[in-house]
Amino acid sequence: GRVRSGVRRPRIPRLSFQLHGGYYRNITRRPPAAYDYDLQHRTYSWGAGTKYLISPDAYITADYRADFFSSRYNFLKASKTYKTQPGDELVRKRTRNQQVNVKGIFKIGKRNKVSVGVEYLDDMLSSPTENISHKTAYTAAIFAQDEIMISRRFRALAGVRYLYHENFKSYATPNLALMYGHDGLNIRASYAAGFRALSELYASETTKSVDRITIGNLNLKPEKSDYFALNAEYAHSRFTVSGNVFYNSIRDMIDYRTIAKGEAAKQQYGHEEVRQRDNIHKADVRGINLAAQAYLGAGFRLGAGYTHLDTKDDETGRPIDKSLRNAANVNAQWSRTWGGYTMNVYLNGRINSERFSKTYGYAPAYQLWDLNTRHTFSLHSLILEPGVGVENLFDYTDDRPYNFNYATLTPGRSFYVSLSVKFKG
Repeated sequence: GRVRSGVRRPRIPRLSFQLHGGYYRNITRRPPAAYDYDLQHRTYSWGAGTKYLISPDAYITADYRADFFSSRYNFLKASKTYKTQPGDELVRKRTRNQQVNVKGIFKIGKRNKVSVGVEYLDDMLSSPTENISHKTAYTAAIFAQDEIMISRRFRALAGVRYLYHENFKSYATPNLALMYGHDGLNIRASYAAGFRALSELYASETTKSVDRITIGNLNLKPEKSDYFALNAEYAHSRFTVSGNVFYNSIRDMIDYRTIAKGEAAKQQYGHEEVRQRDNIHKADVRGINLAAQAYLGAGFRLGAGYTHLDTKDDETGRPIDKSLRNAANVNAQWSRTWGGYTMNVYLNGRINSERFSKTYGYAPAYQLWDLNTRHTFSLHSLILEPGVGVENLFDYTDDRPYNFNYATLTPGRSFYVSLSVKFKG
């Protein structure tokens, strides 16, 4: 008889399941001498999913995800505006987002990899303080995409997503890409249509410093865009460099219009100035991204990135609100392992130029640096990862008087500790 030898390949389960959940709570601690209330934020999230493996490169997945967020006022003093007493709580905003997704990826022949799926999203917004009571909207979508192997060096991608929104009805967004790859060089040219459904239909906000209210608009149109990009990347065993040139043409972009001021606004809305969200005709965004990563040896890595943006509101000829022209990041990392212990040190810097606001003018340029350390202990049945670090290492703050376009809202240098626990299977 024959004797068979070799290593038996591990059996991959055809059917798998996953469950996940999370809870987050944050409460501000503000001095009662300066503030009427603290803010409390809570987020609950959970979900479940399953995956059925047809073959190593073909499978079907089904997932459900839910997020519930609430924001409350915890009053420190009596408030005439909200008619509350010290110790009272008042819901500021509630949101609920639920998503169901079923997707399949199939290998058809030697040249086609097809992805198809359906998706359903349900959103809810409630804000008692702004007189918004349980507003809901749903979006249903189907999508299909084909990745085509034209030759060893050329691939193409073509797809389309059709969606139906409860308020905005039907819309389709195609995407196309052509990719070339050889000896570490990858070049990609792509086009994608965009569609953004809006929470601004109902949302409103009040700016007390200038007695201004911004209200929603049920007649808003969704934002739509056409995005073109050309990307090139070269990957070496020691370094990677990439560049991306892009152009995004945005139609019906959301902005603000002043609809009432002075005594007329005061009588009708109870505020000196009233703005309403509205669609502007067109806006353009042009830009370039550059990035590089390098491994220097002995556990040292360096990285850097740069983005330049040229934005224009075609209605006013000015930059898009809240946009900046230049942004950069620099990072350095060192890691070393001694037996079951690994130390990782990470330094990261973010550098931003002036940011435009048509209401407040330009916010100043600034930079923030963080120093993070992570310590990994690999034990018999679990992995412990404590972390210690400093955020805003050089203690930068934008402490100009109230009612300015601030560069950043960071309160200054802060220290943190964290702990991650992972169980081995």
